[in-house]
Amino acid sequence: MPDPRDPRALLRALHQAAVQGAAPFPRTRDAVRAWWRAEGVPADATVHLLALGKAAPAMAAGAVAAVEALGGQVAGGLVVAGHPPGAGALPDPPLPSGVHRVTGDHPVPGPASLAAADAVGEAVEAIPPGAVALVLLSGGTTALCAAPVAALAQAVGDAARAQAHVANLAETLLGAGLAIHEMNAI
Repeated sequence: MPDPRDPRALLRALHQAAVQGAAPFPRTRDAVRAWWRAEGVPADATVHLLALGKAAPAMAAGAVAAVEALGGQVAGGLVVAGHPPGAGALPDPPLPSGVHRVTGDHPVPGPASLAAADAVGEAVEAIPPGAVALVLLSGGTTALCAAPVAALAQAVGDAARAQAHVANLAETLLGAGLAIHEMNAI
């Protein structure tokens, strides 16, 4: 316990507690364990993992740790992250061989976000019947794997040009100071 007469020590302790309390790896690991047990998932379940967002690599690693500790196997999946492997503030945890990783664009959804959205669709289609699908979402998901609706792509000629319109809208909304929930609604 920090000395209550030392405000800097108290602030450091509070900051450290907040960071530890929100750490994606242990929070996800613990939540997956609790969910697994509460749902009665069979110990030998085959899991396909979709982790999307800025915390996706750490969340995926926490989920893999929980699944493996409970006797399950992560047989496939996708991680959509906000940075290329090795470029984040923390080292990227290793993923099982069947889990692929892609990088989307953030905060403005660009061409990499369109490719990531396509990868999500392919990963979902690859989940075999009877497998457990575990979906983990964190902040940044809406930009990292954004794709225009088909009607917009048809109206402007193709998905790449439609994605440019989506990016322009996102930049305009960010510039206007809208909150993320307001941007997502639009």
